[in-house]
Amino acid sequence: MCLILKLKVDREIYRIPETDIICIDAKGHYCHVRTTSEMHVVRMGIGELEEQLKKGGLFVRVHASHLANYLHIKKYKWRELLHFKTINHHIPITDAGFLALEEKFNNHNNSPLGA
Repeated sequence: MCLILKLKVDREIYRIPETDIICIDAKGHYCHVRTTSEMHVVRMGIGELEEQLKKGGLFVRVHASHLANYLHIKKYKWRELLHFKTINHHIPITDAGFLALEEKFNNHNNSPLGA
């Protein structure tokens, strides 16, 4: 079952499947939610969005200002940048973010559904 994130943008409510979300970038009091088809700017903190997305288990905090959906990651490198498969966008990755991604990929690859 896919988790649905509810985002309030201006006066509209968007229902976005977590699998469609590529990454979330914090910019002050706002977050940019990048999906496979568009970007939404919402007045929410990244911690609040991270809490909503925890149940689905697809997102990793790779930097203080960035969450990434590991299903959309093309490549990443220790202490450098993370790149995505479907959009020309990259984000910084911290040491802790790198280790969290390594753990996520290792757990995914060792699960029956990870192959």
